[in-house]
This record gives sequence, structure tokens and C-alpha cells, in this order.
Amino acid sequence: ILSFEKDKLIDNKNLKIDRLLGRTLENTGRFVIIDQDEIIRKTQNSNLSIKDKEVTQLVKIGEILRADAIILGRISDIKEQLKNRATIKVEVTIEAKLLDLNKEEVVFCEKVRGIGETKTSSPNQADYNLAYKQATQKAVTQIADKLTHLFPLLGYVVQVSGDKVIIDIGEEKKIKQGDVFIVFRLEEQGLVDK
Repeated sequence: ILSFEKDKLIDNKNLKIDRLLGRTLENTGRFVIIDQDEIIRKTQNSNLSIKDKEVTQLVKIGEILRADAIILGRISDIKEQLKNRATIKVEVTIEAKLLDLNKEEVVFCEKVRGIGETKTSSPNQADYNLAYKQATQKAVTQIADKLTHLFPLLGYVVQVSGDKVIIDIGEEKKIKQGDVFIVFRLEEQGLVDK
């Protein structure tokens, strides 16, 4: 995940969208995220810049990192409002893109808005910070949910006993009781949807 760009008006806000999105995606158990420091360390000996958003440059960076995809984006809008001197409302809008490095094309592009509200008797910076944190988390969660659906988990049935099925993916991939899976059986004519 590359650093999310900020418009100049937003630049003073310390919203770490890229790090929050990275943690959120890693917590799904479906992604391995390379953090900013690692990206910089691995690309420092090349003539490539992670600030360059050209597809050919990003593909080269992906090759160095041995990555399948790169996520980039920007914080496109922030609004804050004090309603009736008692409620702070903050809206954070982010845009995210996923570049599939094998296809060398953008396969995901979304714009989402997160809203945070804090009730207060006397508004202060801590109240605004809480509302920003809530709004940012909600926006990031929306992006992470959409990205997670692009990458379904794949596994194998290892045992069937009566009406119970054991698969080779589990808690490390955040699988829990009640999750639903699509099962295919390999037959002579190919895969058969069951």
C-alpha cells in the first residue's frame, strides 16, 4: 500500500489511511501487506520512486517487492461540522485503486465516505480527533470489505464425515463457524459446482 495522497487543504490532518488500511486488510487473514518503510528500503537502490504513480513504474516497484498488487489512493475530501454546539460531525472521503501487477491494470477503483460523530458539552480538539478517527475507520472498513470480496479464499476439502466437512483453512484466515463456502468437485469433465 502506497501512501495516500492528500489535497493541500487536508494536509494538516494526520490521517494515516494507508497504515490503517494495511492493518485492516492484514487482519482479514487474506493479505500480506508490505509497509511503507519496507517499500522504501527495498526500492532505495533503484531509480524508482514510490511517489511516481505511472503504471510502468508501479509494475517495476511491484517486481522488486514481489507483490501481486499495489493499492494507492487519496483523501479527497474532509468536512467537519459542529451541530447545536453539542455534536461534532466529521466526514472523510477516500478514493482507493488496486493495480493488478500481473495484468498491469487497475482492477478496483472506489470512492467511499466515512462519517464520525461525537457528542460533547464543550467541543475541544480531542472530540474532533475522535470524530476523525471514527470517520476514517468507517471509510477504511468499507474499502477493506470491498477489496476482500475481490479475493476469495481458496482451500481444499480434506475430510467429509456425515454432514460435517473439514477444510484446510481456518482461524488464521479469520474463518469462523457459520461461514458459507462454494464447493467444487473435480470430475473427469472438469470442475462441477456443488
